[in-house]
Amino acid sequence: MATNPDSPQADKIASNYQGETKEHIAAFQLYLSMGEKRSIAAVANHLGKSKATVQNWSLRYEWHARVLAIQEE
Repeated sequence: MATNPDSPQADKIASNYQGETKEHIAAFQLYLSMGEKRSIAAVANHLGKSKATVQNWSLRYEWHARVLAIQEE
């Protein structure tokens, strides 16, 4: 999911989290783009990462809260 850097969603997708890399942001964008069918397992499978790794990213960078903030707009 490509996001226009000037869109209102860009601030919620772009990171203010110390240590969040472009890889983490891309994984979050993938997670976000999955809509109602999103899952940590699906992101892990798509990226070739372990489910535990992606779960760690999800918790560390608050994916669930970020998705809710975007959906509330």
